[in-house]
Amino acid sequence: MDDRFSLRLFGPEEAFDAPSGGLADLLDGLLGHGIVLHGDLWLTVADVELVYVGLSAVLASPEALRSDG
Repeated sequence: MDDRFSLRLFGPEEAFDAPSGGLADLLDGLLGHGIVLHGDLWLTVADVELVYVGLSAVLASPEALRSDG
């Protein structure tokens, strides 16, 4: 198992701790901790599922990915 990544959960208080509340500060706070996005898309015609697309992405600054926790 690769030990380069560790899972730490942050609540909204830690993720949104930017004092000024601007969009740039919000993005900086989120990317500083790292976020995981997950989405699902189904294409359905007449109640028949034709296409399923699943997407998972990790967005983080390089410093957040390299940190030991």
